[in-house]
Amino acid sequence: MSPYFRRVLWPCLIFVLLTLVACSGNFDFPADLIPDAIVTTPAPTQIPNVEQTNTTDPSLESESANQSDVEITPEVEQVDDGSIQGRLAIVNQNGRLMTMSADGSESRQVSTGRDIYRFPSWSPTSDQIAVIGEYNQDVRLLVFDDVEENEPIVLYDQRGLAPIYLYWHPEGESVSFIANSPSGLAFYLEPADGSGSSTPLNRGQPFYWQWLANGKQALVHVENERLAFMDLAGEESITGLGSRGSFQTPALSSRNRYLAYQELRENGRFITIKDLHEDQIALQTNHQGFLSMGWNPNTSQLAYVSPRSDRSSFGPLFLWDATVGEEQLLTNDDVIAFFWSPDGRTLAYLTAQPNSGPQAKVGGAVSQQRQFITLATIDIETGAQRYIATFEPNPIFVSQFLPFFEQYALSHRIWSPDSRALAIPVINNEGEPEILITPIDGQDSYRVSDGFLAFWSHQ
Repeated sequence: MSPYFRRVLWPCLIFVLLTLVACSGNFDFPADLIPDAIVTTPAPTQIPNVEQTNTTDPSLESESANQSDVEITPEVEQVDDGSIQGRLAIVNQNGRLMTMSADGSESRQVSTGRDIYRFPSWSPTSDQIAVIGEYNQDVRLLVFDDVEENEPIVLYDQRGLAPIYLYWHPEGESVSFIANSPSGLAFYLEPADGSGSSTPLNRGQPFYWQWLANGKQALVHVENERLAFMDLAGEESITGLGSRGSFQTPALSSRNRYLAYQELRENGRFITIKDLHEDQIALQTNHQGFLSMGWNPNTSQLAYVSPRSDRSSFGPLFLWDATVGEEQLLTNDDVIAFFWSPDGRTLAYLTAQPNSGPQAKVGGAVSQQRQFITLATIDIETGAQRYIATFEPNPIFVSQFLPFFEQYALSHRIWSPDSRALAIPVINNEGEPEILITPIDGQDSYRVSDGFLAFWSHQ
């Protein structure tokens, strides 16, 4: 299954899936929700293969060999007053960059000028926001402070070679990103103070990566062929693992012990989980279709979607727990995307399957002229499932965010830092884009702002 399938056909597949559900009597989905065109990038340059070895990267062993897989303390402790913590970075209906608290208070227009912004991402220290800005066909990568109308720091500005995705380095002093280039996608790591030279460190298309917690390396999956550890200079050390399966973002557990990926063999596709400490395979089993996966941010639990057919990306959601070596079915719904809460206790997922439980119908009653996606949560400890909200999705959310949700889950948070609520971009009854805050404790969802996109701070 090619990258084209996820980038171009994936939004259409969501449409088909929702349409099939609608035919069963629950939903309708307007065809004009899917954009007429999706921007594609130039063909990739071929990178010479580095000689493969079977040696596990030594820096991983030195960092984590003496660490147990016990639960990590969550980043943010919950408060007792019931308020939702953190701040939201929102691209409003005019394309401007705003920040505000979860209740809409302390609202600031951070941006100046006439740029149209997209996909803002908070720094790990939650005091800066990196964002892609565009004006008059000039697309730049910028960093703003979280203060009223401040001038941004320009990290990257090369006309005609637009940045398309950004991801803060764990230490918060630099921003990694990919941008178009004459020979495919180029990978950059630029200081957040604007002192960099905009020199590409690596190339390949597609290009997916996950930063290790120590910030010294990233695990990269490039051109659907190279699965490797990459240092800060862009040099790769090949892991010697198969990487020609149908998956996008590589998945390394929080303690850097378990690596999950999909392999394509003569007898089918296999999900493989390797124990890097013991240098042995912890799990290998048949897996149909595209592999969407993500580790619990605090434990060695891997969530993944198991499609019902070899040509699908959607299906039931499973959990594999490395501490006991067992897997369990979390939900039989056809899962479109899923997101771990920061404390690792809850999985939120999106599905087109009609739900039978309580729900918040955004913007009034569900009609037969519109089609909706359902947001649900699963308590990992108890297995309790709750349908939180049903909404008409924003077309940007459908066409640009959801097809790459595993990568965006690493860099752009839809969960509040205290794991109490999610921020979802929806279309209301008047056809206008707005941001919906959806608490997971049963309280009503509510509108916090107009806007196309919203992402939470880390703190």
